Amino acid sequence: MSVAAAQKRRKVLIAAVAALVASGAFVVGLNTLSKGSGAPTGIPSVVAMTNVVAVDADLPVQTKIVAANLRTVQFPTAQLTSDNVTTMAEAVGKVNVVPLSAGTILLTSELQSDFVNELSLKLNPGDVAVAIPFDESKGFGGFIQPEDRFDILCDSGDNLPAYYCFTDVRVLEVGGLSQQPTPAAATAGAPALPGAPPPAATAPPQVVNESVVVVEMSRADGARLEGVLHQQPPTGEGTIVAYVLRAHADFNPSASP
Repeated sequence: MSVAAAQKRRKVLIAAVAALVASGAFVVGLNTLSKGSGAPTGIPSVVAMTNVVAVDADLPVQTKIVAANLRTVQFPTAQLTSDNVTTMAEAVGKVNVVPLSAGTILLTSELQSDFVNELSLKLNPGDVAVAIPFDESKGFGGFIQPEDRFDILCDSGDNLPAYYCFTDVRVLEVGGLSQQPTPAAATAGAPALPGAPPPAATAPPQVVNESVVVVEMSRADGARLEGVLHQQPPTGEGTIVAYVLRAHADFNPSASP
């Protein structure tokens, strides 16, 4: 081998070693010195690494994860578990169920994925979420927000004054429900006579928008409310006549998350 070729091969080898050292993947280990010789007998070894996802900012609980919150870092493959998040796509769009500090290696067990899970995180232990139609004419013009609280007035139908059938109901979410009724089918009849005017065009079906409010209740109150809403079976509590907004000072602190 020529001197030039040998020097070129050496430069390539040095460059490769330097790249390994710079990436942190090259670890030089020395074995115990041989007895009496005083000479090291260890050889270099390479530690396998895998990319994992880490948090790049402090994230309070129930934060919706975006790519800007994350970064990839190298992690020893031998210490990798099935709980490690290895791609950003696994985390983006989900919410964390525990507070996370910047630099924390992310785990799948610390994430929840969808709206139902996000909603369930807001519930107090033992309570349930109930979706109810919210008629603006019965409920302070529809001006309602999550974390508001209201009372429900019912009419028993016995010529008695309305009474509070549910109190201090906590609002979790507010949404809308679009309902589009199916137009009635045209009545079949005799064929139109030649030259007769075409039938009058029917009006398009009307779209009805109805607000829906998701509230938190105990299991027992949730069952009672469904009975009042659907009257199946009759509950004896009558029907809902109004929703009454509570002052913030009258909220029940024990029902707060």
